[in-house]
Amino acid sequence: MARLARRILIMKSQAALLLIALGSTHFAAHADLIRHWPFDGSFEELVEGDDGSGVGTPAFAEDRGSAPGKAISFDGGSQQYVEVPGGGGLDGLNTGTISFFIKWTGFQDAACCNSSGDATARQSNGQFSNHVIGLNGPDPATAVLTWQPYS
Repeated sequence: MARLARRILIMKSQAALLLIALGSTHFAAHADLIRHWPFDGSFEELVEGDDGSGVGTPAFAEDRGSAPGKAISFDGGSQQYVEVPGGGGLDGLNTGTISFFIKWTGFQDAACCNSSGDATARQSNGQFSNHVIGLNGPDPATAVLTWQPYS
């Protein structure tokens, strides 16, 4: 059930921009960069200071390039997530790009909106907004990645 998140970037431009570098937190500044959480041992956000907080004790772990403390591990033993107050720059955003690396290991629990192992979700007053990236089944080896945008 463990999932690793390397870093999350939120851009307001239409073009996809993959800025994930193995073992590196350096990235080229981009005028359209709204938020950047490198997850390099903290939940600090580097653009606007919208720092997140770990809920359910997610742990910092080795990333896919073997750099220690450069990823977040969610062990699946309890409800774990990173909470970013105020929407993390997504409020009112109609187009954009969210870039991240995730590795699902083992079978995933059922989640919101007929998906499993959700990697992103957004809530308002305790209600999901159907803004979810997850899998269409519990087995990451055979499941397909799904995107359920705003309805």
